[in-house]
Amino acid sequence: MSNNYSLESKSSFLSLLFTGRILHILNPWRIEVNALDKQITVKKRNWYLISVDENTFNFGVVRNIVINKHLFGADITIKAYGGSAVCFSIPKRKAIAIRDLLLKYKSNPKNEFYFES
Repeated sequence: MSNNYSLESKSSFLSLLFTGRILHILNPWRIEVNALDKQITVKKRNWYLISVDENTFNFGVVRNIVINKHLFGADITIKAYGGSAVCFSIPKRKAIAIRDLLLKYKSNPKNEFYFES
């Protein structure tokens, strides 16, 4: 699902390979940013490939966003009050789009989104 109201990305094979995270090819990280519900969700399948570990929090508590770019892909760290979420080896464009979406929300005094139709 990728429209004006949400962003979704998962770790790329090439980035996982070149950053030395070869073991995570079977269980990549996934990040979903939903602007309507104002939630961020980071998912990763566990090592037994049976269930999925999930970390979800609201936009209003985001304190810091760090993007660490590599030759292929980028890592994004989103810090919030009470914890943080990390998503490794996602495409650089998606990481920048997620950062811009979150900063667009935080810079608005009413904490609302304005989308062009």
